[in-house]
Amino acid sequence: MKTQFYSIKPWEKKYLQNKIQTLGLPIETEFIVDQLDKDHIPPYTSVEIISVFVGSVVDQDVINSFPNLKLITTRSTGYNHLDVVSAKEKNIPVAHVPTYGENTVAIADTEKRLKKSPAF
Repeated sequence: MKTQFYSIKPWEKKYLQNKIQTLGLPIETEFIVDQLDKDHIPPYTSVEIISVFVGSVVDQDVINSFPNLKLITTRSTGYNHLDVVSAKEKNIPVAHVPTYGENTVAIADTEKRLKKSPAF
C-alpha cells in the first residue's frame, strides 16, 4: 500500500523504514517533512494511507484531495486535527495512538519512588 508520512523527523523515518523492512510489510513509503493541510497538499495524492502528526489538519478538503484514501492515522493520542465525520462519510477509518508513553511514565515514576525508598 502506498503510504505518506507527514511532519516526519529523521529519527522517525529511520525507525519506520527499519520496522517496515523487518516486518516485511508491503508498504511503499514517502516521507514528507512538511505538515499536511489544505494549503500543503502534495502533487502526488494517489496514496491509500496518510499518517500525520498534530501540526497537520486533515479536513474535508484534504480528505477529498486523496481519491484512493483508505486509512488516516495520526501519530498522537489526540485526533481533533482530523475531520473524523468527513472520513466516516467516505468510509475511511481513522486511527490514533490510544495511549502514549504510559510505560515510560510508569517506569520513571517507579524508579523515582525506589530511589526515595529507605532501602536504597
